[in-house]
Order: sequence, then structure tokens, then C-alpha cells
Amino acid sequence: VVKNPQYDFGADVYVAGAEHWYDGTDGKRHRDWCPAFFAEGVQCPLDEASDRLKGGDEADQKLARDLAAKDVFLLNFVLRRLDAQGAVVGTVLRPDGKPDIRILAVPSTVFLGIFDLVLGAGGQGQGFALGEIWDPQAGRDILIKRPAAGQGGRPAPGEQYKVQAAPTASPLVIPAERDAWRGWPALLHDLEAEVSPDKIKSYDELYRAFYGEQPPTTVPPAAAAPPAA
Repeated sequence: VVKNPQYDFGADVYVAGAEHWYDGTDGKRHRDWCPAFFAEGVQCPLDEASDRLKGGDEADQKLARDLAAKDVFLLNFVLRRLDAQGAVVGTVLRPDGKPDIRILAVPSTVFLGIFDLVLGAGGQGQGFALGEIWDPQAGRDILIKRPAAGQGGRPAPGEQYKVQAAPTASPLVIPAERDAWRGWPALLHDLEAEVSPDKIKSYDELYRAFYGEQPPTTVPPAAAAPPAA
């Protein structure tokens, strides 16, 4: 996990959002931000569809869970190279020789696992807290283990992601890779730009993507007649 040093002091290392996964009318799997998460009073047709399905039979309830908005957290992640024993020996480099820094969208279970390491077990400062694991000089590499896949490629029942920290602190940049890391803050992704208004579809856009048709037009109620004189 890497924090952008260009962010204002105190800025979070992550950006939060809520996303929907759904099957579009084109037969493809789609992912879109939930507009209701980012603005108070905004409606989302996918939330509405999920809520309706919750009152149906078991199949409908399963669809409701699949369609419901899921919390997600965006972070800058650096991919590391491991030796045969699993020890970190450097950074994965892109074809241009620069470090491979990507945006990683993690579910709440992974997010809580990361901050359990930072704050201690339970995320409340209990147990052994590692502090800012994203510190470039004294941070920790972390390993995220994907759970066994169940039906539909989702985690099997009872299986969860596991987040582990390296046993010792290590610098972000090893001496042999200093040239590759020159100017590295410019390689970090602007996480807030990923949830900017132009990346969030409107109610009508989501409705068309999900139903394949225009949303119904709501006729406003007629104005009340003025009181008699």
C-alpha cells in the first residue's frame, strides 16, 4: 500500500465508494458506482431493483444480494517480486522500467484486515499495532490471500480474504532499484479522480444499462387550486 506524498497532510490513504455488479442487456457483466453512495437524496435504480427482489422467493433474494451495492475501497498498490521462499526481493517493473503501481479495489473485509494491522486487532488499537504500513522507509509489505472460489467464482461459504503483514519492516525502494523509482509520486493514481462526478452514471444511464429501456416518466401531481376568496 502506498500513500501519495502529494496529498494534503492528514488525507486518507484510501478512497471509499460503493459499486454494483450486474448483468446488462448486452449479456455482459457490468460494474458501476452507486450514485446514492456519493450524494444524499440521490436515487439508484439498481438499489430499487435489489430492494424489490428481497421480497421474492429464494432465487429472487439471491439476485437481490448479487445486485446490492457493495462497499469498496481504492488504494495505490505496488506489486512486489518474491523469491522461492516467498521473501520480497524487489518490485515488479513495467515494460518501461518503472514500478508497477496499480489501483486496487478491495472489499470491506480486506480493508478492515489492512487497518487491523495498522491499529491492532479489531481495528481499535488492541493487540500489536504496526502503524503506518505505507511509510516509504519503515512500512511493511502485505500479502492478500484470495479465498477458495465457490459457485459463480465468489468466495465459498465461510471463506474470507486474509491479510498478512511481512514479519519485518522494509523500505519501499531497494538500492538496486533507485533509478527505476525516480519521480515515483508522479506514477501514483489520483484515487479521488476515480470517483469524480464524470465517472458516476446518472439514474437514467444506469436504468438504460440494466433494463435496456428508458426509465418511466413520472408525471408531477397537479397544483392545488388556490383557496376561495
